[in-house]
Amino acid sequence: MAFGSHWSDAHNDYETALRAVTEIVIDTLNSDGDIWIAEAGQSDFSANMVRQVKLELPGIDTRTRIHIVQHSDWNEESTAPANPAYVKGNTDYHKIADGNATGNGTPGLKTDSETDWLRATANTKTGAFWSVARTIGNQYNGEDDRYLNDAIKLGGLDFSDTSETCWIFGFSEIFDVSQFFDEFGTASAP
Repeated sequence: MAFGSHWSDAHNDYETALRAVTEIVIDTLNSDGDIWIAEAGQSDFSANMVRQVKLELPGIDTRTRIHIVQHSDWNEESTAPANPAYVKGNTDYHKIADGNATGNGTPGLKTDSETDWLRATANTKTGAFWSVARTIGNQYNGEDDRYLNDAIKLGGLDFSDTSETCWIFGFSEIFDVSQFFDEFGTASAP
């Protein structure tokens, strides 16, 4: 919804998604751009993409041109064992403090409070996105052997992976969910 047609479905068609993303990465690298990845999950997809880039562009130094930002020990530990080491050794890998907690130098973007949903959905430009995210989060949280997120179960939010994007764009001083919405979620005029 937020990205229109500019997204890939690696869950349902991994190989097609990997090929499509790799092509975009290669085009960007060939145009002298760098790649920044806010790794909102495990490193498996990133590792496979970097492997493909190295095969197709052996002259590109992926350690200086592909930047990966990861905030979660859980994400690293839930990745196929060879992949965290691969991305750490073949990219400019940044491990930042965990975005699930506050007071550690990155935004703590997880809360059990339902109050923050009111702020999220009040914005006339982005509120619909937050509403859909909440519906999907509630629908799949803990279902079919998926991770059970206690904050979501209690009616709160967990968009802790966004701490990586905040770090990339220089918003690490945001403390928590409330400050995130102070910065980015002010309700816009109708």
